[in-house]
Amino acid sequence: MGHTTELSEQSYETLKAVAHTTGQTPEALLETLIDEASHKWYVYDDLDDFFRSIGATEEEIRDSEAIFQAREQAFQAQQEASNDANL
Repeated sequence: MGHTTELSEQSYETLKAVAHTTGQTPEALLETLIDEASHKWYVYDDLDDFFRSIGATEEEIRDSEAIFQAREQAFQAQQEASNDANL
């Protein structure tokens, strides 16, 4: 479903000129501006939600968590070995 918004002639001509310089239609430029404005100030409380917002799949999120956990375990093992060597 679409909606119509009225602009002054001067505003529409400015919109067309800016859209032309970016290689977009006026409608596409407005969509881009609205999309950027709606995401610009959002702060994610959960890293997984951030990854979802940029298109990561659930499988990719699980895989990245598994990689992170493996690295954490390797780091902890290395720290413990280093501590044991210093004793």
